[in-house]
Amino acid sequence: MNFFKILLSLVLLVVMASCKTDVSLDFERPFEKKVGIVLPLSTNQSARDIADGMAMAVAEFNASQGKDGIVEFFFEDIGENKNKPLNAISRLTERGVRVFCVGFDKEIIMQHKMFSNFSGAFFNFFMSYPPATIQGSNNSTRMFFNVAQEADIMAEYALKQKGSKTYVILSEDSAWGKSAGDFLNFSVSASDRKVFRDYFTTGEKSFDIFAKQILYQNPKAIFYVGDGCEFEYLENALKRASFKGILLRNRGMQLNVEKSSYSKVCLTKFETCNTDKIKKFKTDFQNKFSRQPSIFSAWGYDSANHLIQAMYKTNFILSKMRKQFCNVEKNGVVGTLKFDSSADCTTDLTLK
Repeated sequence: MNFFKILLSLVLLVVMASCKTDVSLDFERPFEKKVGIVLPLSTNQSARDIADGMAMAVAEFNASQGKDGIVEFFFEDIGENKNKPLNAISRLTERGVRVFCVGFDKEIIMQHKMFSNFSGAFFNFFMSYPPATIQGSNNSTRMFFNVAQEADIMAEYALKQKGSKTYVILSEDSAWGKSAGDFLNFSVSASDRKVFRDYFTTGEKSFDIFAKQILYQNPKAIFYVGDGCEFEYLENALKRASFKGILLRNRGMQLNVEKSSYSKVCLTKFETCNTDKIKKFKTDFQNKFSRQPSIFSAWGYDSANHLIQAMYKTNFILSKMRKQFCNVEKNGVVGTLKFDSSADCTTDLTLK
């Protein structure tokens, strides 16, 4: 008897725990004007750019509204294992949040199908993991570009440069890093090129051995594929080894030419265009955050605006949110975003 009491108690504890993270509510009941952002803010510059772009969009919208129109944004950091995505979402739901923007790569990929089945929430996935899709979901959209597009952009830039036809791809040793590296390898590989692959542990700081091994290959370009926290250490190790080629990174795609010449790689239409809309956005962002916006800042800005518009058009009814992103085109700072019948953004980045 005691055994069954204990078993029953354990079952109840599991049920109670699941209830804390179950955001199931009446799908037809109006939700509060709140949006939650779940991203690796402390470890990923592109995530910070996204968040800042979204914050700017919300501030502009709220400034144009009366007190009754204010939209609140809440930010949860899941960088450096500070916070698990499910726990972050659970905390936000306790604050009344029902609309979420979440990363869609290694931080979220294992749980995205579970989130897509929550009946009382709507998710905007920032996609950067190639194999994943949101098909079959009834409560989500995706307003981002994937790692395959990043790979094409990085490869196109590197292949235009003069020099050796040898390349090195250095990827984070994770499912996401390997997948991203695979797409980059596909973009670079050809019969007249040599491509060498290697992997580093997340958070790696000692790259001197990597650097020496890389220099044996005499590569024209080295591609770093990771979250960014290792990039500085790799960069410094390559300097010490007197590497004089090109160092490219994903998510921001910063370039290190030769030893100490730094510049930003301008690869997208957003970065090279100077329409009035883009000029204003760049000026406003610079004034607010004291730095130039990246393409990620613009995606965050547009995503926030598109979400807010959808919230108001549906009168804050969750069941109607997804239809706002099905078979439509939406205009913003990054240009026109096209969505298919599954609310998936299909627009590629525009190259120079």
